Amino acid sequence: MPKPFVKGDPRINRAGRPKKGQTLTDILSWALDQRKTITNSETGKEKTLLLRHALAEKLISKAINDGDVSAIKYCFDRLDGRPKESIDISAKKNDIPDDPDERRQLMEQIEAELSLTKPITVLSQK
Repeated sequence: MPKPFVKGDPRINRAGRPKKGQTLTDILSWALDQRKTITNSETGKEKTLLLRHALAEKLISKAINDGDVSAIKYCFDRLDGRPKESIDISAKKNDIPDDPDERRQLMEQIEAELSLTKPITVLSQK
């Protein structure tokens, strides 16, 4: 078993952990910050855009001009955020067992039938 480090031990890595390579996110962010000159095919005018702006224009064009449903959905998800999903289960008071073990078994059965990954909370009792 190796001995613990002591002050001045030559095994200590003074330079620290080596840096990792760039992540894909870093590379894409750098690439999208580059500028590109685009010529409008109708007017012949040139304009310089960041590639991230050109990409956004392309996405919006696909959504509007082509009616691409996935592009439309992506735009709305990015602007408004995805809608929260919830399940509302209502039950009559006499449908819910008094015994906690029976209640737990019932909830497990419901979860299995609905094939849910998160537990169900009963929101209201009538």
